[in-house]
Amino acid sequence: MMQLPPHHLPAVPRWFVPGSPGPASLPEHVTTTGVGHWWADRALDPRAVAVSCAGHVLLRGDPGSVAPDLLAPFARSHVEAP
Repeated sequence: MMQLPPHHLPAVPRWFVPGSPGPASLPEHVTTTGVGHWWADRALDPRAVAVSCAGHVLLRGDPGSVAPDLLAPFARSHVEAP
C-alpha cells in the first residue's frame, strides 16, 4: 500500500459510510483533522484503500488487489476489515 498525500484522497463515501459510530468514524476524523493517513493499492483508481490513525486501521475494497507483504505498515496496528 502506498500512502496518499492529503490533496489526493479517495472519495470517502465510495469506500466508507459517513456518520458511522466507533472505529468506523476514523475516515471522517482523518479527513476533518488531518491527523492520520490514507493509503491505497495504487494512486489512480484504487481497488483497495486504508485509513490509519493512532494504531487503528480500516481496510476497504478488493482484498485480492493487495499482496500480503504490502500490509506490513499495519503489522502493529488494530486492523478492521469487513
